[in-house]
Amino acid sequence: MLTAKFDASNLEGSATDEQFTLKGEYFAPTAGYSGALAITGKPDGEGLSGDAIWDVYELPFKAKRAD
Repeated sequence: MLTAKFDASNLEGSATDEQFTLKGEYFAPTAGYSGALAITGKPDGEGLSGDAIWDVYELPFKAKRAD
């Protein structure tokens, strides 16, 4: 089991060597409401890449390790 904290939201999911998934409810202060958040990603070089879907919005992402 994989868990993550995103602002005040707790996300749960799973991970393998090739992919991870996280799901949970997320409150977006700028939108003013909560919606289901689903994140899927995979290792990409020295970082991660994938897609996040919140409510009706799809958000592709690419992340690198913080310095």
